[in-house]
This record gives sequence, structure tokens and C-alpha cells, in this order.
Amino acid sequence: MIKKIKYIIVMLLIFLSVTSNVNAKEHVRLYLFWGDGCPHCAAEKEYLSTLEKKFTNLEIIKYEVWLDEENNNLLKEISAKTNQTLRGVPVTIIGPTIINGFSDKTEQEIKRAISYYSKNKHQDIVLAIKNGTYQPTDETLDKKFQQSEQKLNQNTTTNIPIIGKINFNNYDLITAVPILGVLASISLLTIWLILTLTSYISLETNKKTKLHSLVLSFFTFGIASIICQKLQIEELSIVAKIIILLICVSLVTLKMKKKHLPTIATISITLLFAMAIGMLTNPKYLNILNYLINVNATTLIINIAINIGYLFSYLVMYIFLLLLFNIILEKIKIKYKEIVSVSMLIITMLIIILI
Repeated sequence: MIKKIKYIIVMLLIFLSVTSNVNAKEHVRLYLFWGDGCPHCAAEKEYLSTLEKKFTNLEIIKYEVWLDEENNNLLKEISAKTNQTLRGVPVTIIGPTIINGFSDKTEQEIKRAISYYSKNKHQDIVLAIKNGTYQPTDETLDKKFQQSEQKLNQNTTTNIPIIGKINFNNYDLITAVPILGVLASISLLTIWLILTLTSYISLETNKKTKLHSLVLSFFTFGIASIICQKLQIEELSIVAKIIILLICVSLVTLKMKKKHLPTIATISITLLFAMAIGMLTNPKYLNILNYLINVNATTLIINIAINIGYLFSYLVMYIFLLLLFNIILEKIKIKYKEIVSVSMLIITMLIIILI
């Protein structure tokens, strides 16, 4: 059984992962105008050395402008001809995109610009100015890239209660993945439904069956939630609510009549309940993650690792709650467990009807 679960998880992660083309066709030149002794310039040079290894189509050309008058004049010429105010260093130019300074925010913008121009033909304004062939056009303002940046900002910004707006576009993937996973797991409805399911499973007297039900239901929930987040079919939430409502009505009716289901039926209902909970998961945070993945050049292996990190971060809170609630229920007598379980099922019915 464990081997089957592992196989399903691997297949799920491959399903979620989209291969990105790191060795892109378009050759990209990045020009760095820097000053000797500038700490931000030194930090960017170190960062660019990592990008050189990541993007095999990237060529980095550096111009020191504080000590080299010719390079300084070139930067002034670029500023004049592009009508851009370029004060201070570092100044990074990729195609027609000019980025001033270096920070966590510009670090991500540089990476996205390289990725964007790796996939799109573009004008090399520095080379054109040096060759005397530069002609100002709409592309000089880099409208297409800026439009893609605006769209990315819209799709990666979310409003979190108390904290406010967060733009994950300004975070690297290593930082964004666990935060998005945890945010996705903070759903009061999902938490309540998982606790309701756990209370029902706790009524099982056979410890081995109970353990199998907990493990299988949890993995069923995790797989269903990730797949449904990926598919984003609105009708699935309606189907899920109907399934949960019918299960709750059936279980409460059986308890009232004091009837017991066979083990196989109990496990089947448990898995169906878990799948329905997963179908109600909000896809918002996985959407943000997918946008971030698309603008970063990631290999299939890195993509799988990102999805593993998201899945783990997403499920860790539910694992904690499931274990904690199960420990609490174990200390309660069976007759009180039944009261708790039936009460939670009835409340769940009311919640599903009202939302």
C-alpha cells in the first residue's frame, strides 16, 4: 500500500510539473555598468555569476564607469538616447530593458527579463548605440516586457487579512513556496471538514483499520486537492458539497438507527469524504506559484522539487491538526466520541447548506 501511495505521489508531481526550456534559442546580452568599490555592484556581480551557470544562452558584459571615462561616456550616451535618467550604479541593461540599482526586487526582475528575452526576439540597444545604428522605436520603451510585468504583478499579488497585500513576484521561489503552501492550508472550511472526518474515523475500534483509514484519507485529500487546484473546474466544488452533504446525512441516519457499516464500506466512505474535501480547495495560491514557475527558467527536476515543497508546506498544518485531534479523541470514551462525531456531522451539514 505504501509503495502504491509513493507511486501516485510521484505521478502527481510529474503531472504538476511543466518543463521549462533553460537552453533557450535567443542569445541574450546583459550589460552591467558598475563602479569600483560599489558594494551593490559587487553583490550584483556575484549574483550574475550564478545566472551565467543557469542560462547557457546568457552573455554578461561589464563596464566599469567610475574609473573608465570611455565607459562612463557610453552610459551617458545611452541615458540621452533612451531618454532615461541613469544616476548611480549599478545599471543593468538587457535588450531594451534598463534596470537601476540592485536589491531583492531588481534581482528577480533581472532574472525574469533574461527569461523573457530568452524566448522573444528583442533589440539590443547598447550594441545598436555603440554601432551607431540605434533608432528609437516603441520597442525601445520595452512595452511588451513591461506589460508582462504588470500582468505578473496582478497575478502574483494577494491580499492577506491583517498583513495586507503581498506581491510574491518580489520573492525568490525558495521563499515563496513554503509561504504559499501554508497560506493555501489556512482554510477554516477545510480544517473543519478534516476534523469532522477525523472524528468519524476515531469511532473505528480496530486500531489497524483506523490507522489505514487516517493515512489513506489524508493522502486522498492531498492528491484530490492538488489535482483540483490544477484543473480549476468550478463545478467540482458543487459536486464536492453534494457528496459531503449526502455522506453526512447517511452517517447521522445510521447513527440514529444504531446501525454499523462493514469495514470496507467505512473505508470507502472515508476516502470519498476525503476526496470531496480536497475538491473544495481554493486554487488561488497554486495559481500564484505556477505564474512564478513560468517566469523562472526551471528544469523538470527543480519543478518537481518546488511542487514537493509546496505539497509538504500545504499538508503539514493538516497533519498536525489531524494528529492532535486524534490524540484528544483517543482520551474520550466511545459514547462521548459518538456524540462529538454526530454533532460535527450535523454542523457540517448546516455549513455546506449555508455556504
